[in-house]
Amino acid sequence: MRRIILSIISTIMAFSLLLILLNVQAMDNSPLTTPTTVPPPTEAPPTSTPEYPVFSATMSIIPSQNQVAISDTLVVTISIDVSEGCSFSVYELNLTQSGADGGIFTYTSPSTPLVIAPGNSPYSYTLTAITTGTVVFSGSAYGERNCGDGFVWTYVNGESTLVRVGEWPYQLHLPIVQKP
Repeated sequence: MRRIILSIISTIMAFSLLLILLNVQAMDNSPLTTPTTVPPPTEAPPTSTPEYPVFSATMSIIPSQNQVAISDTLVVTISIDVSEGCSFSVYELNLTQSGADGGIFTYTSPSTPLVIAPGNSPYSYTLTAITTGTVVFSGSAYGERNCGDGFVWTYVNGESTLVRVGEWPYQLHLPIVQKP
């Protein structure tokens, strides 16, 4: 009897193992969820990125004269040209004197080299010569540039030609001739 019981248990276990294996194989071949249809991929329309102009600016510093006598005035004009499609709002404008002789001009109008919110280009400085020497004027404008891509803080710089201040030896003084 014992043999019969062992034989029945072996048969039941073998049958159970067969069912488990068949179930595992069925699970591998069929999805657990209901099948869904995947739409075919579609091409998205190309997104156009706006093309902004390239920012460039040129500062011109032009003195009214290249030779000045002591106590004469000099007008220095600063203009800023900006590339088309861009703007440059100036918040600080600075005109400095550079050269071996240092500051040979005093600032008459405006009274300082640094001007805050100077207004629209061109800008003018009036200077008075106080000593002899040579000088080159350097300008620096600090402000916001915008080419349609947002505001960015930036500097624009420039230099003038050489200006000489002195007593000129070629001045000619003619005596007055009178009839006796």
